[in-house]
Amino acid sequence: MNNLQKARFAVFAYFTIAGAAVTFWAVHIPVVENKLEISHSAIGALLLVFGGGALAAIQSVGSLIDRVGSRTATFISGTFMGVMLFLPGLADTPLLLGIALFLLGVGVGSTDVAMNAHAVEVEKAYQRPIFSAFHAMWSFGGLIGATLGGLALAAGLEMQTTLSIAAVATLAIAVSMRSW
Repeated sequence: MNNLQKARFAVFAYFTIAGAAVTFWAVHIPVVENKLEISHSAIGALLLVFGGGALAAIQSVGSLIDRVGSRTATFISGTFMGVMLFLPGLADTPLLLGIALFLLGVGVGSTDVAMNAHAVEVEKAYQRPIFSAFHAMWSFGGLIGATLGGLALAAGLEMQTTLSIAAVATLAIAVSMRSW
């Protein structure tokens, strides 16, 4: 595999882990509602907090990309996202869950911007349109997260266990793809 093919594969991997991170968390929303005894409207507000974290990251990650480049920004953001996947399962109050979701939103949002910026660079190097394939991998990642998260729920695994496994896998992929 040449360097350009490695770069394409790495961007595929980052799109996949980002899509999976969102759904690994999302399948646990009913569990969180029951565990913290919160209403549907409260969980809706907490989802807005997640979006607020993503929006905050989207507004600021451009300067990181300008300083360190899209490749390094993608690695930093993907690693941060992986670490933040641990947090929602640890939250035992709505306030702590809100903080955890804001930080996870920052991780997902920053990864989204950085990997898209890097995907543009990889597509330029390919000299042909390949961008839609990257976005397909986001959807594939969502399918992976929803499927594995659902299977974990069906098997009775605790949310923290599932999110910890997802976090470790995300970090392993982010680190292993760094040089690609």
